[in-house]
Amino acid sequence: MNAVESENFNRLLSRLGHQFTPHGKCDFAVINTCTVTSRADKKSIRAVRKCALENGARIIFITGCWSELDIEGNNQNNTGFVNSDFTGRIFGLSHDVRLVRVLQKDKPRLCEIVQSLLGNPFAGDVEKRGKELAVRSSNSEKKIKKAAGVFRTRAFIKIQDGCANYCAYCRIPYARGKPQSRNYEEIIDLVKQHADEGCPEIVLCGINMGEYIYKSMTFADMLGELLTYTKNTLVRLSSLEPPSFTPPLFNALSSVAIAPHVHIPLQSGSDSVLSAMGRRYTADFFRAVVKKLRTINPGFAVSTDIIAGFPGETESDHTATLNLLRETKCMRIHVFPFSLRPGTRAENFLNVVPQKIIQKRTAEIAALGSELAGEYIREMSGKVQRFVIEDRVNNSHDLYADSTNSPGTVWYSGTSEYYIKGYFKSIRDADSDLYVGQVKNLFLGRDSGNNTVFSCMK
Repeated sequence: MNAVESENFNRLLSRLGHQFTPHGKCDFAVINTCTVTSRADKKSIRAVRKCALENGARIIFITGCWSELDIEGNNQNNTGFVNSDFTGRIFGLSHDVRLVRVLQKDKPRLCEIVQSLLGNPFAGDVEKRGKELAVRSSNSEKKIKKAAGVFRTRAFIKIQDGCANYCAYCRIPYARGKPQSRNYEEIIDLVKQHADEGCPEIVLCGINMGEYIYKSMTFADMLGELLTYTKNTLVRLSSLEPPSFTPPLFNALSSVAIAPHVHIPLQSGSDSVLSAMGRRYTADFFRAVVKKLRTINPGFAVSTDIIAGFPGETESDHTATLNLLRETKCMRIHVFPFSLRPGTRAENFLNVVPQKIIQKRTAEIAALGSELAGEYIREMSGKVQRFVIEDRVNNSHDLYADSTNSPGTVWYSGTSEYYIKGYFKSIRDADSDLYVGQVKNLFLGRDSGNNTVFSCMK
């Protein structure tokens, strides 16, 4: 979700005349923070310090979940400057660095707030003004635009925000508030725009997308309608909670216009742990969802999240999680050691798992994840996949000690529709018609060390 919002901030600020600088000196910075784990909190603080000390930003706009809950402003309920005492105590910054907290409710106005505080206010709606400043490109210029842009290969569309599940370990509902769904017409307009521009992939995003409801339209209804406007653009779903999978949604997922990959947060394979977490499904339900997806497409890619060492988790609970992951063959596993979050129900739970055991279980799940990822790639080898070129790889001879690397060989990195990241080798020279954002049908080939290689269709 942060990537979606950050893309939007960048797009609008760029259209207002600001130049994005991912590295080096900057006049101001916008930091979209996260608070999903204590490590995320620390990263947010480090990002602020880096922007001030290394990048030279004198004014830093801080938004996102961490800033919503953990920054002391002059008024907790208002967007505005953070008091200087807090700036020094938490970030270790001098008083000449100004921090501005932008609350969740004011995120849609972030660009307007930036312009105003930089002394460059503008009249009218941000989106409208942005469109006035947008450069219209010819087909040939679009290739250059894609190669030079920050978010070059896919468009993210935020369709929903907020959550009311209040899982025992999670702070997100407190930071983002109740579920809110985006106007259906706005979503369709964006889909049409990106499809008309030849965008190779659209990613639908939300904190809890399955809870999308606009008037009487459910997420499955909206998805089915949306697919009639996508043309050749692939639609990818970012993440869906297990209870979101209903018969109408399975029916929509059978469309070839939807990428055969979905991220489904499992969190634990033990029913007792799932119950303690406040998750609204069982291990059997997750198992049934994956089984149904594999009837739609035997290679349907499922990635997942796991929390290791939740309070009260026993060794048998941990084993149940490992067994379920093996059975469902999750192709990518994001494992998080349990992190106690202030203000959550889990903060007061007893039977805390010792850190050494949490670390051991985290390592075991991560090792299984690597094993399952390798198995999935081997199973999918030889299958034709739609592959989006994302970048040109420099110094390919360092990455591939390959005797077939003839003079003029060019390597490109990218992601397939099955969410397999890899590399594609072209024998053409640097002036070829390949470009970032292009879609090619490729075979998934061999694995060269840690590098997955795709090849042209024969």
